[in-house]
Amino acid sequence: MNTKRTSKAFIVRAAITLLLLLLTSTTAWADEVSYIKADGTTGTATATKITTSTSLSGGWYVVDNDINGTLTFNGDVNLIILDNKNVTITGSDGIVVMNNGNLTIYGQSQGTGSLSIKATGYEGDGIYASSSISIIGGIITTTGENGIYASGSISIIGGIITTTGENGINAIGNITITGGNVTSNGLHYGIVTKGTVTLSGGLVTANGTGNLASRAGIRTNEGTSPIYLGGAIINASSYSGTVTVKSGVTYINKDLTNIDVSTIGGITIFPTTCFGIASGNNGSKEKPYTITSPEELQLLASLVNEGNTFISKYIQLSNDFDMYGIVFRPIGVDSKFCGNFDGGGYIISNLFINIDDTCIGLFGLVDDDNATIQNITISNATINGQEYVGGIVGSLNNGSIKNCLVINSTITSSAPGYYSCGAIVGKRGNSSILANNYYCGCTINVSGTSYEVNAGCGSTSKTEDVTTNDGALSATILSDSENVPSSLSGKVVFRRVFTGGKASTICLPFAYTPKNSDGAFYTFDGITKKKNGATYEATMTVVTSTPLSPNMPYLFVPAGNNTIKPVLFHGTAAYDASELTDTKTPWTFIGTYSRLTYGTAPFSDPVYGFAAKTKDVGVQGQEQVEAGEFVRAITGAYIPPMRCFLKYNTTSTRGETEKLPERIIVKLVGDPTSIGTLNTQTGEVTFDGWYSLDGQRFNTKPTKKGLYIYKGIKVTIK
Repeated sequence: MNTKRTSKAFIVRAAITLLLLLLTSTTAWADEVSYIKADGTTGTATATKITTSTSLSGGWYVVDNDINGTLTFNGDVNLIILDNKNVTITGSDGIVVMNNGNLTIYGQSQGTGSLSIKATGYEGDGIYASSSISIIGGIITTTGENGIYASGSISIIGGIITTTGENGINAIGNITITGGNVTSNGLHYGIVTKGTVTLSGGLVTANGTGNLASRAGIRTNEGTSPIYLGGAIINASSYSGTVTVKSGVTYINKDLTNIDVSTIGGITIFPTTCFGIASGNNGSKEKPYTITSPEELQLLASLVNEGNTFISKYIQLSNDFDMYGIVFRPIGVDSKFCGNFDGGGYIISNLFINIDDTCIGLFGLVDDDNATIQNITISNATINGQEYVGGIVGSLNNGSIKNCLVINSTITSSAPGYYSCGAIVGKRGNSSILANNYYCGCTINVSGTSYEVNAGCGSTSKTEDVTTNDGALSATILSDSENVPSSLSGKVVFRRVFTGGKASTICLPFAYTPKNSDGAFYTFDGITKKKNGATYEATMTVVTSTPLSPNMPYLFVPAGNNTIKPVLFHGTAAYDASELTDTKTPWTFIGTYSRLTYGTAPFSDPVYGFAAKTKDVGVQGQEQVEAGEFVRAITGAYIPPMRCFLKYNTTSTRGETEKLPERIIVKLVGDPTSIGTLNTQTGEVTFDGWYSLDGQRFNTKPTKKGLYIYKGIKVTIK
């Protein structure tokens, strides 16, 4: 192993560089090229196009086509990897920067171009700089004695970097990784330096794979200099150095050799800080692993692609993800996924996959009878692959895809021969299951000559559940803020975000069969005045028969407790605006398929509504309402489409509208039965306090034995 250049090697390199300077010259082409800077903003530079092996001075460059030979630069170099350009450089060395020059590599606007470098010469490096190397973006794959080697420091801020060699990444100075997806494999060391290693962001995998006794994933200065870990997702085969773990570290592999746990400050090394394991999640159905960030989604993909199939394990998303700026490697493109993945209805937006391989999608290959991919919404994705390309799954050999949605996405198969491509799944096996999956606004691009392509499901010899079970069908997507068109027809999908445990309302222009995970739906039974004349009670009864009727107003209490709760509703259009009332004189529960502003019939005083989110309905004396409040509308209030409200219709014998009391008892009848209090001035519904089953409120805990309601649930006092 050589971690430092010999004098002879430098002399040979210098001689070759001088000869190339005498024999070659740059091309004259130059143009303004955009690129993503280290701070994430877009910059432009006048960059010269390189089309052949050559020796160049410092400056800005792009590589426009494959290069057979070494690219040598003298001075500081800025190299932009063009979007959608897949370029290979093959030479004794790949890229060499001399004369104390620094090398900086950028991705263009999307960061989707790739640069593959193969060093074939003795002691040849994939990338070498006589000073420092900085990688800001792009997809870079290097092979050589050292995949990447710098006489100064190495800094990686973004991009997808894969290195292979005697050493994956090697530097005389410090190595710092603050972002990106880095996989560094070396026969000796994955990452090695004479200085320090700091990993504070991104996803980092480092392995020493050979037979050398001192091999390590990460090694510093013969095992004596610091290795700082914090804020990154890290998977190293082992550590050789003085390791300090700072707060924020997400994942470190099990090997605790040379790690002083007392320096961790209460953080436990792998795997308790990823996938919710610190909270007791163990991958069981009752306590599924949770994915809380794009980085953890990348980690899942890395683990599956390394051979962990997650068979019989349960995994769940916990929030929406914006994948912008990340070039994602599918979950199971190098292996297969056999577990259960529940997207929870959350949206994965701006997913970008660009891999010249088969089985390409959010999931690559899914292959187990009990594997389930469900409740995922993908929006604005760009997914490029060869054959078996799908938005959710590339190839579903065995298992099921259920309740998934792909919208406004582009799916492309580039295989020159046979291919299959679809918005939901590229290819599916005969025993696999598709149910309640929809797509809208998607573009399917193909270039092969022999193909099977359907917009929803590409290749299949089992077509019945594609249509009869709504396995992969086109649908109209209803917006949460736009009016429902009266011309609505065919399959319809509506996604709405609720607050768990907070009462809301909904009316749907199609029949819908609720899932157990949705929550509870209630029909309006009426509001009655109690015998004392001062107490009113509103009663709602839980729905036990399914499906929910189209065009019917419902009260809905989503599952959960003050958590974000997306729900995907779907069915066949049955629009009828004339049916949107449920009258229990003197009150009417009214639904609407258009936005109504207060004062416009029938949305005029006195009307009340449950706020689905802040500012849905106005409240007297207040500028906004919190989710789940039952409020009396005032000027400026509005009801969005597919919501409902209560209207009081009767006047007293004197011709005056009956004055409503400050508090109305709200009784939700079903399992569980809940009784709470509505404040008609603030609009707040609370389910605290003690009540009898008929709605009588107690100021203190009852002393008499019996069945009561406390905080919305049944309690027995013995």
